[in-house]
Amino acid sequence: MGDTLDMIGIGITLEASRNNLNKFATEDLKRKVAEVQALANNINTQTKQKND
Repeated sequence: MGDTLDMIGIGITLEASRNNLNKFATEDLKRKVAEVQALANNINTQTKQKND
């Protein structure tokens, strides 16, 4: 019985870890997307200035 409870505990711990990783990955992805958008906007601005 103890082994079964240990396995359940490990399963719960792994699920919690996976949820935390998903949360952090989402925040990191949002930050990266914002960086790429800012870079793209910067390039667009520079291109327009050169063309004017």
